[in-house]
Amino acid sequence: PTTSWDVTTTTEGTDTLTDVEIVQDGLGERFLLVGSDGFATIQDAVDAALAGDTILVSGSFNESVTVSTQVTIIGLPGADLTGGIHVLANGTVIDGMTIR
Repeated sequence: PTTSWDVTTTTEGTDTLTDVEIVQDGLGERFLLVGSDGFATIQDAVDAALAGDTILVSGSFNESVTVSTQVTIIGLPGADLTGGIHVLANGTVIDGMTIR
């Protein structure tokens, strides 16, 4: 598994992030990074999220996740969760992950 996140912009090139959990873009949108040296668990990121945040997941996780804040959870290629997700917040989106 990778141990860092690469962030690419159209004007400033690519930066490699290590030990970073939350990235905010120029529009104020927040991205929470799970795995690859970001948050250790999906639940940790969900607990730190604000309504409207996007959570990016890299890797495999064995946990049961409860989502009580409206967020978007996006799995990068190969992302999977064993244990399931219990969604309590309307408007929550989950995409790109295998959930068992």
